[in-house]
Amino acid sequence: MQVFNAFYYSFSPQVASYITAHSYLRPVMKIVLYPLIGVLYASSLLFNAISFNNELAVAVAGIVASLAIGAIYLAPLLTIIRRLSKLDSTRQLQAVRATILAASASLAGLLLAEITRNALLLEFTSASTVLSCVTLGGLVGSLILARTWVRLH
Repeated sequence: MQVFNAFYYSFSPQVASYITAHSYLRPVMKIVLYPLIGVLYASSLLFNAISFNNELAVAVAGIVASLAIGAIYLAPLLTIIRRLSKLDSTRQLQAVRATILAASASLAGLLLAEITRNALLLEFTSASTVLSCVTLGGLVGSLILARTWVRLH
């Protein structure tokens, strides 16, 4: 949470002030934020379902939320970039494999941090797990969007 809070509060007050000053942005921001609220709600339900083990529940809910956030927010952007740059799916699959490797290493580090009770390692691996899962959700979501596009056209 310390890493997230440091990141989030480094820019959110300015963004909130800007939105407050420009009322036409409020409806747009509601549309942008509704999927995030849904993901966080679903993650809290998942957390509650496995809360018999708090550490496991936090990790699983965080991973699921990160994957979903990547799929919802990052996948459309990556799909557009892929189409504009004419990247083939082979390169994107290589990126998926590399991201899976990074996520696996982060999860291993997270487990090691829990076992050793190393707070610094826990902060680093928590952040890297979230970032790698957001990226993975975006990459896989982009592949799915691209394949769906091809089938529809």
